[in-house]
Amino acid sequence: MAKNEIVMENYFDALEKVKNKIIQTQNQVMTTANVERNILYWNIGKVIIEYSSWGNRFVETLSKDLRMIYPGVEGYSVRNLNYMKQFAGRIPSEEILHQVGAKISWKAIKTLIDKTDTLEEHLWYTSQCLENGWSTTVLAHQLESNLYERQVLVDKTTNFKTQLADHLMNRSRK
Repeated sequence: MAKNEIVMENYFDALEKVKNKIIQTQNQVMTTANVERNILYWNIGKVIIEYSSWGNRFVETLSKDLRMIYPGVEGYSVRNLNYMKQFAGRIPSEEILHQVGAKISWKAIKTLIDKTDTLEEHLWYTSQCLENGWSTTVLAHQLESNLYERQVLVDKTTNFKTQLADHLMNRSRK
């Protein structure tokens, strides 16, 4: 076999490695883009809050002007600008924003704004999304099933110690 001849089995290994690197990098780029977009949206929300004394016409005018300045770029509707304002009002600091607040999809953030009442609940669901890789669909299901209430707020009672046989309890204490 010639020195520069491609061995098909080895070639497919090389191809698989390259494909995996491409996918890994694409995922990293998407994650970074999502985080940066969410930070941008939070900052826009802060500006909207800063000038909120101008009333709803400010958001409407801002939306119209941004869409004229950035034609073809989605995300600057009145509704989305109001979500940005709520997001900035919900996440109190840049530190919290960078820790967890910006690391999930914008769709998931909007879902949390709509379906959670407190910062603690919002951050708990955010951390669950990150920990468990939840999609927005799974997040919505968990919100509908009141997972936060069931996992965090409810006092957990158990009959584990009273129902477990003595010899098993003694073993578990060792």
